[in-house]
Order: sequence, then C-alpha cells, then structure tokens
Amino acid sequence: MMGRNSLRWRLPLSYAVIALVTALAVAGVLLVALNSYYLQQERRYLVGNAHTIGIAMRLADSYDLPAEAVQAQVETFSFFTQTRVRLLDPQGNMVADSGSPTEQHALILRYEQSGNGDEPPRDAPPLFGSGPAEIGQNGDPAQDGGSGWWLRDWFGSGPAPEGEENSGGAPDGVDISSSVADGEVVLNFPAAGSFYGFYLDRSVAPPARRSAEILTVPILDESEVALGYVELSEGPTYGREIIASVARGLALASSAGVILAAVMGWMISRRISVPLVKLAETTTRMAGGELSTRADPDRSDEIGLLARSFNMMAARMEETITTLRRFASDASHELFSPITALRANLELAIDEPQNTAHLSEAIGQLARLESLSSSLLDLSRLESQPDRSNWPQIDLGGIAMHIAERYAAVAEQVDLTFNLEIAPGPFPIRGDKTQIEQLLGNLLNNAIKFTQPGGQVSLRLEDQDTNVEIQVEDTGIGLLQEDLPHLFER
Repeated sequence: MMGRNSLRWRLPLSYAVIALVTALAVAGVLLVALNSYYLQQERRYLVGNAHTIGIAMRLADSYDLPAEAVQAQVETFSFFTQTRVRLLDPQGNMVADSGSPTEQHALILRYEQSGNGDEPPRDAPPLFGSGPAEIGQNGDPAQDGGSGWWLRDWFGSGPAPEGEENSGGAPDGVDISSSVADGEVVLNFPAAGSFYGFYLDRSVAPPARRSAEILTVPILDESEVALGYVELSEGPTYGREIIASVARGLALASSAGVILAAVMGWMISRRISVPLVKLAETTTRMAGGELSTRADPDRSDEIGLLARSFNMMAARMEETITTLRRFASDASHELFSPITALRANLELAIDEPQNTAHLSEAIGQLARLESLSSSLLDLSRLESQPDRSNWPQIDLGGIAMHIAERYAAVAEQVDLTFNLEIAPGPFPIRGDKTQIEQLLGNLLNNAIKFTQPGGQVSLRLEDQDTNVEIQVEDTGIGLLQEDLPHLFER
C-alpha cells in the first residue's frame, strides 16, 4: 500500500501548491496595481475639486460675503463633491467647516409662479402636464403675458427633511416633502452620494468608508499672496469597495483553480503511477523466479520506453540464466564419465600395484578432464557474447588458408581429396581469431570424420557483396532430413 510519499499523492499536492502560489502572485500584483490606481484617482479627484473650490472662494471673498453665506457655500461644495471641506485663513485658523459628508443631505427644488402670483391649488395637474417650464434670460420667467410655474433655484445643503407632510403623493419608501406658500413650491429630497450619483431615498445609507487622503491647497490672489487655504478630506473611496470585490472574486477563482489543479494532478498521477505499479508488479514476479514475465510496452511515452528497456533486460537475463543452467548441466554430464573412469582406474591401481596400465589409463582420463574443462570454458565464453566493439580486425582469407593446410594433410592420410577455393583479395573482418579457427577446425574435422575413403572435402571462401561466405562441403553420410531444422541447436 503506497503512503503519502507516493507519486499519486505528491503530484496532486504539487499541482495544488503551484496553482496556489501562482494565484497568490497574480492576486497580489493585481490588487497592488488596483490599489495604486484608485489612490491616484482619489488624489486627482481631491486636487481638481480643491483648485476649483479655491477659485470660487476667492471670487466669493471679493464680494465680502457674510460668514453664514460662506458656511452655506462650503456645505454646498461638500454636498456635491462628497468630501469634507474646510476653509482656513492665512494663519491656519478655521473659517468654515462643512462637517463629515457621511450624513444625508437634502436636495431642494424651488418653483415660483409667474403671472398673477396666485397660490396653485392642491389638485392642480402635475408640472410636466402643462409643458416645459418657462425660463427666461438670467433665470427670469419669460415675459409672454402668460402664467405658469418655473424653476427658481435649486441647491443641496442642510440636513435631510424629517417629519414634514408628504403632500406630493410620493409612494411609500420615498420620503419627499413639499410646501406651498406665497406662490412658491418647495420640494425637499433626501440625498446620499453614491458611485453612480445620488440616492434620493432615505432608506439607502451613505457609504461608510472614506478616503484617508487629506489635501490642502492655497487660495491665491492676483499677486500670488495666500488669502487662505481649502482643505479637502474624507473623500469618496469607491476603489476600496471595488478592490474588496475583486479580492473576493480572486479568492473564489483561486480556490476553484487550486481544486481543479489538484484534480488534474490526481488524474495525471494516476495515468503515470498505474503503469509504474504494473511494472513494479512485473519485476516482483520476475524476482520470484518467473523469468518469462514481461511488461506491457503499449505506450509511446517514456514509460513505454522504460517497459521496452525492461523487457530487453529481462530477455537478456533469462538468456544468461538459461545459459548458466545449460553450462552446469553440460559440465555435470561431460565430467561424470571421466571422473567415474578415473575412480575405477585408481581403485584398480591400488588393488594391483604391479599393473601400471591402470595408472596410464588414469592419466589419460585426467587429460580428458582437462580438455573437457577447457572446452566448457570456451563454450561459456562463446555463449556469454562478449563486447564485439573490442574485437580486432583480422583477415578471414589468411585464417582459411592456414586451417586448410592443416586439414589437407589429415584428409590425405585417410585417402580423401581436399579441395580449397579462395577468391582473390583480402577479406578483412572483425572477430576472435582463435574462435574462428576452432569453428573452421570443427567443421572440417567432422567432414573428414564422416566421409568414406575415396571421397572429397571442400573449403570455399567467396565475396558476396558486403558479406563473406564460407562453405564446408563433403561427400560423407550427411544428415537425416528430420535433423536439419535442429542443426544449429545444442
């Protein structure tokens, strides 16, 4: 059973951590950039309004307005800019203060009747029912001899209206008060600033958050002398609401991204770990003695390459172990006969000390044992398939002529004709000279051994394009047809 350190656990966790770190980095950069942007916008908002208010207050100062008018003007500026406006003298003493803009204010519309000056009846039709309001030049009513209602002035200041009779027939939830007196209609709307404008509804609370920026600009006369200062503070900070909303969205998106990354990591880890687990099971079976077991290489990725490499290694190991088993079997079989004969001869020599023939026979069996040991070692070396890259370059034609000279004399002694046919030119190959001589010697020895006197033995060496072909041919007894398929088996 795999623990938490397995690939199936660690890969999803790694994906989740990478997704989390990436989300935190992106969120951090984005929130810092947004915060910097909105702080800059808040600063620009205060700077632009402060300069405009300073110009307006310099003009108002030229008319020597009373303190009540200055205070009302400051409150009006506070209402429209949704900031706290303070007017300071050159020494920094406060002249007027609008107060915090967090309280609700009133938007007042004042209509006046033109013509006969009579008070309008309460059941009069709505204002927009009699056509557009008639406004003359400089705000005076049009002098066309008719009568109507016109907008005299409007402003926003003071506290929101409370306790007045709702005589305008406003629906529930919208607190609009009105009054009619001396040919004048006054409408009072509760107003609270918002990102989109003003809420004309008492049920809507003004924004609780305010900017911490404080800006003070001088009011300069024509001679660049400071007449006083305008200080703006507690301005709107809608950027914080947007940043908070973006942060919540990023948190949700990051959580979803981390979960998705973990799920994808689990799926990928399963795709990787399942074939690895199967490969581990295959190696376990092979370690248990099932040398013929193989991995499934039906993949085109690195795991498939690993499976194919494992199968090659397993095949090589099976071949090596099989060779070792055959070598042990051959050694035990070949050594059994001379050892038995040697034991028998030595026992006879002990029983008959005067008979030296048994000792000579024992020496012969020892020589046979030495030859068998050398042959078995050669067989082991041949089947171990040494590294062919280290083989030297040799001339196969010269080796064939050298072997032919030796066995031509042997063939002549047993009344056989030996034919040698070697094509002209050198035949360079890479190989083990001793093993090739032994190979040709074995073939020629068998051909001479199983050919009746008067027969022929031939050795041919031909160049076949990129290959060199050696043929050993005789007129001997040959091989049985059923033995031909097993000619090159042990």
